[in-house]
Amino acid sequence: MDVEDAFKVVGSLGRYQKYMVFSHFLLNITYGFQLVLMVIVAATPDPNIPSERNMTTIVTEWKLEDWTVDLMSSLFMAGYGVGCAVMGQVSDLYGRKRIFLLNYTIMHLSSLCCYFTHRWETFAFLRTVCGFFVGGSGHVFFALLVENIGKEHWGTAGILYSLFFSVGVMLLSMFGYLLQNWRTLILLGSAVPLVAVPIYAYTMPESSRWLYHVGKVEEAENVLRYIASKNGGSASGISLRNDDDGSTSHGEDMKKYSVIDMFKRKKLAIFAATSFYLWFACSFVYYGLTFDAKFLSPNIFIANTLSGAIECPALIITYFSISRRRIGRKGTLVGCFLLSTVSSIGMLFATGLMSDNLSTVQLVLGLTNKLAVAGAFSLLYIYTAEVFPTQLRLVAIGGSSLFARVGAIISPFVPLLAPIQSYLPYIVYGAASICGAMLNLILPETLGRPSPEMSDFQPKVESATDGDDVTARVRSRSSRDDEKRPLITA
Repeated sequence: MDVEDAFKVVGSLGRYQKYMVFSHFLLNITYGFQLVLMVIVAATPDPNIPSERNMTTIVTEWKLEDWTVDLMSSLFMAGYGVGCAVMGQVSDLYGRKRIFLLNYTIMHLSSLCCYFTHRWETFAFLRTVCGFFVGGSGHVFFALLVENIGKEHWGTAGILYSLFFSVGVMLLSMFGYLLQNWRTLILLGSAVPLVAVPIYAYTMPESSRWLYHVGKVEEAENVLRYIASKNGGSASGISLRNDDDGSTSHGEDMKKYSVIDMFKRKKLAIFAATSFYLWFACSFVYYGLTFDAKFLSPNIFIANTLSGAIECPALIITYFSISRRRIGRKGTLVGCFLLSTVSSIGMLFATGLMSDNLSTVQLVLGLTNKLAVAGAFSLLYIYTAEVFPTQLRLVAIGGSSLFARVGAIISPFVPLLAPIQSYLPYIVYGAASICGAMLNLILPETLGRPSPEMSDFQPKVESATDGDDVTARVRSRSSRDDEKRPLITA
């Protein structure tokens, strides 16, 4: 049997797997906290608002200008993008669990060091380092989440995983309001999560899918048996060795893949380039709206809470939409981009309204836009994981995340267009979203389809016999069941 068949024996989402999934959900709160931290820590308090009157931030302490804050946000995202690209490849070589634990620990230690800084240059450097390890651990953590449960549960797990990210954003606002001091806020958000490191190291196994696809079959079987025993089921009958000699025929599957391999085959290259843009556009709009959340409310705590809270209904809608066969993953993602486009374009007409109505319309359109891109962002992790084979899953997510960070790096500067014309940032957001909707049509629907293999992306060879065209599929010598597996088509 292969890994997918093994999960039918082990359990797709048994008792222990539910514990694992929920643990991932809780830890994702810390990612929401870290990624949006600058919205509170680098805010410019309004003395006319009671809840901000006694607030201390790096802006008030170091007398920073807006461009400095935007630069630090961009440096964090630059570090995040590089971390995604580098650590995704490293985790494919050395394993998901150990790379996650290393990155997660350094992420919070570097953030904790910010508590002791007294110069903005040092703070900016440490936030860049933190960004690198946030990116280096985040998508590896997501892979660990889905690779030890049945594929039919990936959609549900991915959406709920994103929901807890939103909880982290809202908790940031709550603790910022209660603590009123940026150093105490960083201390809380960096020191407390480190308690989870030894617990996770002791209780969570390595990815069985990763072990299997790199040829560590015995270790993969041990992980599956461990999960089966913790689920309260039987571990007998789990064998990933299918050949007569007791070995597993993975051949090409055991090869180490890099980002270069995604561009050696035409279909993979098209899928990769499309995925890169979708992540770029989604991140560009998402963080542009997040960092400029003050348009939702003059109170920074209320604005950030609204920005996080609107993601909850977005995720609920996405959850039900992606499981409907007539809509699926692809239709939902296209719909999210189109809704974002409509909301952005709506700002063009909103500027012609009377000032009394303008703020209400801006609030509605802004929340609708955030709802749309939040739904798209949560779905992209699931969709990308399902479009690409296991051997390239983290390479694809890592490369896509790198382009997402490019969008996030640029996004803090887009609101600077507002003094020219208040609607210009939304024209830019709308253009990025409509391009995403159109390019998304290239990718396949993945709902209800088996996980792709590298052999599914082999090129077709055309030959002619007696005037008739005969298409011969070039098979990987290591694939035993290509004829049974449906091809992925764009």
